[in-house]
Amino acid sequence: MKLVNKYIFTQTLVGFLTILISLTVLIWLTQSLRMIDMIVTKGVSVGIFLKMTLLILPSFLQILSPIALFGVVLFVFIRMQADKELIVLKAVGMNSSELIQSLVLLGGLLVFLGYCLTLWLIPTSYTELRQMRWKIQNDLSHLLLQEGQFNSFKNGTTLYIKERENAGKVKGILAYEIKSDKRSILIADEGSVLQTPEGINLTFNHGTRQEFYPKTHKFSVLKFDKYTMLFSDQANKSSRKLDPREMSLKQLLKATPAEISDPPTYRKYKVEAFKRLTQPLYNLLFLWLAAFGVLSGFYNRRGQSKQVNAVVLAALLLQSLALAFENVAARNLWGLILMALNLFLPLIILYLVLFKERKIGWIHLTLLLACLYPFSSQAMPKIDTANVDKKAPIDFEADK
Repeated sequence: MKLVNKYIFTQTLVGFLTILISLTVLIWLTQSLRMIDMIVTKGVSVGIFLKMTLLILPSFLQILSPIALFGVVLFVFIRMQADKELIVLKAVGMNSSELIQSLVLLGGLLVFLGYCLTLWLIPTSYTELRQMRWKIQNDLSHLLLQEGQFNSFKNGTTLYIKERENAGKVKGILAYEIKSDKRSILIADEGSVLQTPEGINLTFNHGTRQEFYPKTHKFSVLKFDKYTMLFSDQANKSSRKLDPREMSLKQLLKATPAEISDPPTYRKYKVEAFKRLTQPLYNLLFLWLAAFGVLSGFYNRRGQSKQVNAVVLAALLLQSLALAFENVAARNLWGLILMALNLFLPLIILYLVLFKERKIGWIHLTLLLACLYPFSSQAMPKIDTANVDKKAPIDFEADK
């Protein structure tokens, strides 16, 4: 690698890591504020809270990486242009492909790391995150350890604990049970909470149990020295449906309409698989787009503000279209073609301009779109509305 390429690579890498870490910390803080209510309402420990917030970061890294790379490459080349460094390098015979040679290496490295994220780290972290959320919502141990709150359970029991001490000791316990034939109130001065494989044992010490039978209108009072209640702590994990983001790429690709009877779910599987295969390539696309904004065209002493603003708007447009086409593909799979065009068409154009020194005009774009039109037209569903009964019932489906 030439000395100038090492210089560009170092400047870009340092700036990229600085911007990426700053954006990641900012995102982490915003997500932490959104999940802070779990500490207050669910009694989640700080360690579990921090782990959950960290598990969110991999999914944001794949989005922040192309944006951070675009910004730092644009900044480095604009600064080199302002310091007349690019003019000197071009004067000695270096073209655009040679100037971004080191950046292509950085882009390839980020593409590789992006595939590590999308194919392994993101599904793993998202699966663990959903399991932790499921456990927090269904695990009674988090609720039983709350102080000064009335906690209601699905078996018709309401529990109140005034104070919690070390080693599972609690004080001021009140439990209210509603069953089909009776109503019960248990009051105790102190007790203990013990986690067992069957569930959670709550022991009452030195208390009373009052029972009322609505059918017979009988009332009874029982004083006891020790009384134990068992709260089932087995979360029904079979009822938790797997999200497409939790599945492996192999599972997403092998999914067929026969196996998945729900069409929206099937489309989500295919869109998720396509995103995992193409999302890392946006690092390369945004890198080339930023380099194109400064290296292409003629040098102007007044600056290249118009050209830089154009590539910034182009980057925003590409990102917006990626989200829009993803929503289209979730409703109809022909939107996958639009997602592919949004990525590969700019990649081809930028490659020809930066590396082949070719000028791409409207004629070339028109010919390329004309070649792709038959494939997109075949993928679009053709609906015959001539024989549709307007009075027949209509089925609506929605994700939310």
